[in-house]
Amino acid sequence: MGSVRRARSVAVLGVVIVALAGCTAVPARDGAAVAEEAAPTREAKARQVFADFQTANNKANKEISDALISAIETGPVLEADLASYKNIRAGRDAPVREFFYEDPVFHVPEGDGDPAWFMVDAAAAEDLRKGLLFVREDDGYKLRNTVYFGPGGMPELARAGGGAAPTAVPALDAARLSREHAALLNDPNRADGDVPGHFVPGDHTTRFFLDYCLGEAHRQFTGYGFTGGCHWRERTDDPDFALRTADGRALVWYSVALTDSYRRGANKDTGFDRVYLPGWYNPFVPVDKETYSYSTEGSDESFLRHFYKDGYTGEAVVQFAALVTPDGDSIDVIAHNRHPLAASGS
Repeated sequence: MGSVRRARSVAVLGVVIVALAGCTAVPARDGAAVAEEAAPTREAKARQVFADFQTANNKANKEISDALISAIETGPVLEADLASYKNIRAGRDAPVREFFYEDPVFHVPEGDGDPAWFMVDAAAAEDLRKGLLFVREDDGYKLRNTVYFGPGGMPELARAGGGAAPTAVPALDAARLSREHAALLNDPNRADGDVPGHFVPGDHTTRFFLDYCLGEAHRQFTGYGFTGGCHWRERTDDPDFALRTADGRALVWYSVALTDSYRRGANKDTGFDRVYLPGWYNPFVPVDKETYSYSTEGSDESFLRHFYKDGYTGEAVVQFAALVTPDGDSIDVIAHNRHPLAASGS
């Protein structure tokens, strides 16, 4: 569905090339010249797709239409939005407000004809940048991946003729990155800040584990007699999407599956009757320690709230973007976004 933005009109700048045929022979052009012309045309296609997506997305959100959202999204993004629509229709979540993305920058892989996929880097809430990856599917384009980049923003990408973005063949593909990142996040040694293998310590590795799996909510649960935690699993259905950066690394997109599960222990007499937890559990939302309620004030997102007395299980997919060196010896995870899929409990 996207994050909420200030409503504004979106101007789409297209490039129209009119070819006039005549009897005079036209000199043959080399491949570089063709690429110089093809890149702006492919970017114009991406711009139009992105503008159409925002219009269609707002319409789908307004009508809470599974059919409309399924026509413009795919993969984990679609799974999460279909689950959200189900909750909205049941009165358990608030409708999504109209939004438009601002300051989009387009990264279209080099090639001929319409691109098979492309990425948009747009302004997001709280001075963050959001990466949106669109893929060609069912005779059109659908949003498949979204991530939020931290304060450093997008890395500088390499540029080919006409400003196109060269693709990369990463030393580690999406499936292997998913498998290794899941193993990293499941490792209890993350509590001491150590990162095994080739992962670079940072907000999306050590800090991510500490905040998410050992954060305030985890301490609340265990302090009141609950047991459980996070379990991460690889996702094997991600195609390989990678762009080459200016310094020669590969910007790679991949996903990891997550299950949060907590159950009240044998000692029921904890002095605390029930846990107040959003069904779309977001551990980064601040906790009011007096009431154990979750505050979303100032946030563009709305979270489904439930009381859970005996236990809670949540399913999600977390999408990541990482910078991988040509030899695969360094994995710098620079962005992520959590897509909640389901929540249950009692």
